[in-house]
Amino acid sequence: PDKALAEDAPRMSRIASSLGQLAGDVPAMVGGAIAGAGGGPVIATAGAFALPAGMRKVITDAYANGSADTFEEVWDRISGALIETGKGWITGAATGVAGKAAGMLPIASPTAKAAATVASEVTTMVTVGKALEGQVPNANDFIDAAVVTMSRRLSIDCFRRSRWS
Repeated sequence: PDKALAEDAPRMSRIASSLGQLAGDVPAMVGGAIAGAGGGPVIATAGAFALPAGMRKVITDAYANGSADTFEEVWDRISGALIETGKGWITGAATGVAGKAAGMLPIASPTAKAAATVASEVTTMVTVGKALEGQVPNANDFIDAAVVTMSRRLSIDCFRRSRWS
């Protein structure tokens, strides 16, 4: 892909891009979570972050570079995908731990506890993800992640309350 979202893109464009990526990642997230489910919720969360990250690296490499014809090219792509998968796993595990820890806080109000959980997950997800990329997060990173996380949680909650669940 030769087009990426500009650093100075408007907020709605960034949010739309993030929601579009999330929609495309959902099947891989489900697969990663199922693969990690035997290890508990933290490992399931790590798997849900890891599998789409690795798959995204594979597909973007294929788009950018075409087919891999030599051992070196294959090795570069495999190692790159494994590194991205590892970064996703670390980010997901840290996010899962933060969410689990926040959920254990002695907060009486369910709404305040949910807000604390989301805040800890967003903060951890953005901070760890950016650190693994060698970057420092900015306010927009946190805002975008909060909107996407709230959208994801809202859609899951709506599904759970629907007649299909």
